[in-house]
Amino acid sequence: MCRCIFNLRRVLLLVGLLSPWPGFSQVATSDSAYRHVILPEVAVRVHPKARLLSAPGETRGLYTSFGHKLLPTSRVAVWHGPPDTAHTYLVRAVRVRLGSRMPEKASGMFAARRNFQEGRVALWLSPGARAQAPTDAQSLLAQKLLLTPDNAGEKKGWLRFDVADQRVVVPAQGLFIVAEGLTTHPKETYVRRHWLSHPLNSKSVPQELDLQNPKLRKGEGARVYFYAEVASSAGASRLVAESLFPTLAYRMVENPGQCQSWVWRAPTLKQPARWMPVTETQTALRQREPKATYALDYNFDLELEVEEL
Repeated sequence: MCRCIFNLRRVLLLVGLLSPWPGFSQVATSDSAYRHVILPEVAVRVHPKARLLSAPGETRGLYTSFGHKLLPTSRVAVWHGPPDTAHTYLVRAVRVRLGSRMPEKASGMFAARRNFQEGRVALWLSPGARAQAPTDAQSLLAQKLLLTPDNAGEKKGWLRFDVADQRVVVPAQGLFIVAEGLTTHPKETYVRRHWLSHPLNSKSVPQELDLQNPKLRKGEGARVYFYAEVASSAGASRLVAESLFPTLAYRMVENPGQCQSWVWRAPTLKQPARWMPVTETQTALRQREPKATYALDYNFDLELEVEEL
């Protein structure tokens, strides 16, 4: 009797596998759920999250309260390398943090000033090794990113530019994020910097401060007001307070080996215009004030969001 029942079960199972009827087809479906099939050469990997590449550093109170001025023709750069040279990384976004502008009066010391009214900032990515200066002629982006007074909101100073659609890959040697100050209007050109002894107003003629002979009494000091002269294509010039231009936030580092930032130096009588590492620009300050906090090296807040491919 048992053998007959066993044979009957085998017949019903065979009929169910071959039958097109819904009632019997469910038997085959239920049976297949218990099968463990191993597919050859199939790998499942969790998609990695975006990584943030940020230069080291920390804020130091009043020493880093106000940002680095980005006047027209001024440039700064920060180097970033791939976290692992054995992997490929795609640039998803460029992040920049505006610094707080210096107030004209003491009453504006605590006002929100991480925006600007004059000037623009161009951003681009330049390939290069950490020990080498950025190359202005090369850009990994199809066109430069542009920061203007219209798109520079507060947001604690951080602004983000999405460039994922450009499919930029971080070179094995690394790359620089370069920020360049521009005039407010594209047809304007930067002329020079002015040092005035009094604030500019419509009732008085600008008075240039003579740095060689300031005509001060013993024990007296002089306050200096900085202005930038820009000229239109028609030749008309205007003076703009430097406090209206954007500034870039930065953070200080104790170890010079942690510094990966560069600045552009204008030409002098002895040196042509050139890129200089921040460690070199701070050397003179450290020689005069070796223990001064403001003589420490620093990194600008220019960051990359990358994704491992």
